[in-house]
Amino acid sequence: MTSTNEYAMVLTGDLATFSQIQHAAQSQGLAVVWGRDYGNTQQKIPADGKLRFVIADLSDNRIDCKAIFEAVQSAHPNAKLIAFGPHVQENRLRQAAEAGFHAVMTRGRFFHDLNKVFVLS
Repeated sequence: MTSTNEYAMVLTGDLATFSQIQHAAQSQGLAVVWGRDYGNTQQKIPADGKLRFVIADLSDNRIDCKAIFEAVQSAHPNAKLIAFGPHVQENRLRQAAEAGFHAVMTRGRFFHDLNKVFVLS
């Protein structure tokens, strides 16, 4: 169990995807919370916790990029929002970029660069 108060939030419905991201985040000293929607998942972060990253898996059609961006900007304005999804879902990738996510990439690029994702400042 980590003693950090800095968190990465992973929004995905896929356990294997979460596990890969969790490992990379923990290697950078971050605690990790997992869920399918921002509202319920953010409640897992203690009051003194600092949300540093929100990672959204766009292959889950329940992910509402605009709503997530607005909620995160309101509650955690310094958090970095990163979205990834299948290259064939161009509309979903574009929606995340238009919503204001700091980084949007294909699934392949995200996992290729996973060890670098959590060192973004």
